[in-house]
Amino acid sequence: MSDWATEPSTSRGTPATTQDAATLFSQTMTYVAATVAFFALGAYLGRHLSYSWGWVLFIAAFICLMGMRVAVRRSTSMAVALLFVFGILNSRSR
Repeated sequence: MSDWATEPSTSRGTPATTQDAATLFSQTMTYVAATVAFFALGAYLGRHLSYSWGWVLFIAAFICLMGMRVAVRRSTSMAVALLFVFGILNSRSR
């Protein structure tokens, strides 16, 4: 799976072909769908948590976002895992 944003054969921000753009869109929508599923799972699992836990989980979700910025440079799979953890944590921060 190539990383479209850092692929050396393309200019920054310009896809090489229409197929590359379709693949990027497909991957993005897959990540969005999976994150929404984890969001729903987190909402179900934490439906009885107190208000104060919401603040703790909100801060933890924010830390996950900052961690994703660092993790994406080192490991794509780690960044994806943090994205899913963010989905679970953010669902309970409301």
